[in-house]
Amino acid sequence: LLRESDVSVYALGLPGGGIFNRHHRLLKSLADETGGQFYAVNNLGDLPDAVSRLHTAMRERYVLGYLPASGAPEGAY
Repeated sequence: LLRESDVSVYALGLPGGGIFNRHHRLLKSLADETGGQFYAVNNLGDLPDAVSRLHTAMRERYVLGYLPASGAPEGAY
């Protein structure tokens, strides 16, 4: 569903054990499959750096679009 929606997942994995490890794998998988990124945070002291890297990665993305002068898509490129 995410690929069909053309969505990129960017995620932060916070420290913890057990169930958190499963969530990290899921979030990393979703990020990898959608062209996003996963940032693992091993301790809370690393959180500001991870948020900064995530912020930078998202700011470097862009979308290009085109609308023909007629305003109606012709269905061809």
